[in-house]
Amino acid sequence: MPSYHRKRSAKFATVPRRRPARWAQATGVSVVTLVDKAMQSVLETASTDLFLCVHVRTASEGLAAVRTHGARAVLFSPRFVASETDVAVRRLVEGCLCVSVVAVLGDEWATAHQDLLRLGGCGVRHVANLAEREGWNRLRSFLTEACDDTTAAIASRMEAALTFASDEMRQLLLRLVLAAPGIATVRVLSHSLGVHWSTLTSQFFRAGLPSPKAYLAMTRLLYAAAYFETDSVSIAAAASRLGFSSPQAFGRHVRLIMGLTAGDFRRRFTFDEAMKHYVDHLIAPYASALASFRPTACRPTPVPKLYRPLEVPLRLAAEA
Repeated sequence: MPSYHRKRSAKFATVPRRRPARWAQATGVSVVTLVDKAMQSVLETASTDLFLCVHVRTASEGLAAVRTHGARAVLFSPRFVASETDVAVRRLVEGCLCVSVVAVLGDEWATAHQDLLRLGGCGVRHVANLAEREGWNRLRSFLTEACDDTTAAIASRMEAALTFASDEMRQLLLRLVLAAPGIATVRVLSHSLGVHWSTLTSQFFRAGLPSPKAYLAMTRLLYAAAYFETDSVSIAAAASRLGFSSPQAFGRHVRLIMGLTAGDFRRRFTFDEAMKHYVDHLIAPYASALASFRPTACRPTPVPKLYRPLEVPLRLAAEA
């Protein structure tokens, strides 16, 4: 295990009892829109209690807005695609791994076939026809199911901490955030990325970085710390959410990584402190390596359905 696991002596002072998670207090979510004027009016009128619209004019502005506002989704109007290059749209989609990217249709739904195919070719996998009632239900499900509040909070903090990292490394760690609740081993993680586990491990070793196992293990503890922000979540419930076979197995995991019992970890680590520990030991000391590291395991492909159980992707591009 990385040497940071042994440096524990001065890091675990008792802290005041935590309050409920800040993101649990939010009343809505932000959505970045790249749509025409007519669709803007439709979204503003109908979304007052569902989400807050952040309208932008270009794909590059959209990516910046996603990171600034912690947006949950990006909404594309097919009419908008005509003013953007495929490269710009694809870059936006690839930069929104923890965000739902949805094509929204209005009165142009009958003539948007070619534009939808183009969006599909750029990686957009969801479509909602807002000219129909079911379209709003689909859009609501994309917002609430594709990325839960805990994942969104972790991804947002991770994005902020990785501003200096290479795009490939940033995407890899964000994919790990998405997959971490349901993955316990590097072998399974590597399979989901389409690379052999030994290849992925050796890439990290040659770059002078902690092992993928260290990043995976600490990411899972970020989820645990976030779950514990709610007093009603027991250690057994957190262990179950993270796929551990028992609370005892979770306790062994915490002791191995942090040198603490599960109870001590819950009492002493808020989500903010767990995130700071992650950044201080796995990101900040390796800034130069992360800036130049380009793992071949990171590819611009959708996260496998195995780890997104609530996602029902709609393939817009024709299968080869």
